[in-house]
Amino acid sequence: MHIASCPCCCGTARVFAVIIENVKMWQIGCIICGLTTDYDINKGYLLTKWNARQQLENQKKWFYLVLLILLIVSIMAFFCGYFIAFKSYIAIP
Repeated sequence: MHIASCPCCCGTARVFAVIIENVKMWQIGCIICGLTTDYDINKGYLLTKWNARQQLENQKKWFYLVLLILLIVSIMAFFCGYFIAFKSYIAIP
């Protein structure tokens, strides 16, 4: 299964095998910023969990981008309406 890049720094993620009390555990971590998952026996579960974090971060980025665009359009509409009303108020004799 593919390992997605780090959701924080877009760095390279690696799978680490650790033996804790004679039990082989797995952990996924970024080699640049050090972000890691918890230890787990199931490697596939950790991969799914790690990749879901990347998808969530991508969704957040799109959400904030759309929110920013709506804010800019709202401000522009307000000022356009204000200037149109101001011009029509001044034009009346």
